[in-house]
Amino acid sequence: MKKLILFLIFAAGLIVILIFALTTSLGDLKGVETREVPEVVKDEAFGGVYVKTEGEPTEYCRVIDVGGKSKFLQVRADDQYMIGYLKARAISDEMISYMETVDKEVTDYAGSLLMHRAKKKSRYYWKAIDDRYRDEITGVYHGLLDEGHDVKAADVLFAYTWRELVYVTLAVRIGPIYYKLFYKDKGKETGGCSSFGILNPDGSVIIAQTIDSPPQSKGFGDYYFEEQRINGEDVVTTMSSYAGLFGWDMGWNSKGVSVVINNMFTKEYAKEPRLPYTFRGREALRIADDAYEYVEHWTKTGSPNAQNFMVTDLKGNLLRLERSREEFVITDVKKDGLKGTYWEDIGMLTSTNTFVTDEMKHLILFPDVCTGRQPTADTTAKKYAADGRVTLIEMKEILAYQPEGEITDENAICYRPQHLIEKNNASITVYQLIFAVEDGVRKIYLKENLDCGDKDYVSPVDPLSR
Repeated sequence: MKKLILFLIFAAGLIVILIFALTTSLGDLKGVETREVPEVVKDEAFGGVYVKTEGEPTEYCRVIDVGGKSKFLQVRADDQYMIGYLKARAISDEMISYMETVDKEVTDYAGSLLMHRAKKKSRYYWKAIDDRYRDEITGVYHGLLDEGHDVKAADVLFAYTWRELVYVTLAVRIGPIYYKLFYKDKGKETGGCSSFGILNPDGSVIIAQTIDSPPQSKGFGDYYFEEQRINGEDVVTTMSSYAGLFGWDMGWNSKGVSVVINNMFTKEYAKEPRLPYTFRGREALRIADDAYEYVEHWTKTGSPNAQNFMVTDLKGNLLRLERSREEFVITDVKKDGLKGTYWEDIGMLTSTNTFVTDEMKHLILFPDVCTGRQPTADTTAKKYAADGRVTLIEMKEILAYQPEGEITDENAICYRPQHLIEKNNASITVYQLIFAVEDGVRKIYLKENLDCGDKDYVSPVDPLSR
């Protein structure tokens, strides 16, 4: 009995020590250097901020509203520090909202102790990342301070890395249970569905639009696209799921390399510190001339966390990159297809400028399929996502269709997903594709539940074989 009491006292002491260690303030990052910055002007007519200079601004950050819930952030600066600084000065409120939302949602999901542990682990990155990206984080930190926000550099670092850290702590096991038992808004998710324009060969985006379910938290509403040019280097255009622009899910570069990522996680960050994927993806986009070069760069980073990539380019390459146990698996989709894959690949394929052929360079598809969760409110987002999702071949057939002659509403076609007909053995929703030209850009619109008569569309064409 005495031994049992001593053991219980010892165990209680260990628990107290553990709780103390996990809840003790971490303080701020070390080695965050101060830096003098030039005068920055805020200009509503310009749409953002710029470094004061004679003539036209050469260093600036401005927000361009491209419609819907999408915004395009255009950043021009001489170095990575100013990239971060100008972004923070231009969208500081969104960044702070994002950081607050991450803290709340992750804490609700995983609990305070595990949240604290993830924040502690994020400091591995501060020692491991390249100087340029450490400069960017520092620039964001200083920009937020200059906008009057009370933040720590460590909070900014965590905003860049939290998705790689939170889900590989014990939260990955305990979190779902905690979430279901204690989270008040049970069943709610911050979902998103995206629709993207096609990239021009010169690196510009023809048009970009996204659709999203209503955000559960104010920091997760809009989507942002970010365009960077540093010292005349190639444009890197990336897309964040969140308004704070810390994450990175999809991107393009001026060579037409396009990538979309799904299911990112890291298992070995403590053993092998490295760039968080936010920066790794940007770095690969910055230097890659085609899809193969992108994949080669990514696999050489030593990252254990690449699962489910799709990469395309203007040469027509389409690659799937997957992490399987201890090795990367690279599939040439045009050559080998997507054997044994699952529906998320369909979302990824249709969320990048995929199937870039001569026939498709001026096509823009509205709307796109979700890359993750299916939204619950915006019915237009469900056109390709309903009842088991459209199959890969069907999506390719839709994208390959080219009406002859002048593009008018009379060229509309009707399409009934074949796999749904077989599944339901009944008449189902009909999608009418309407082709139009607006401002010289060819677009596809969809309407559903239409009486199409005899205009059913079934195409044998596989654009990947063209």
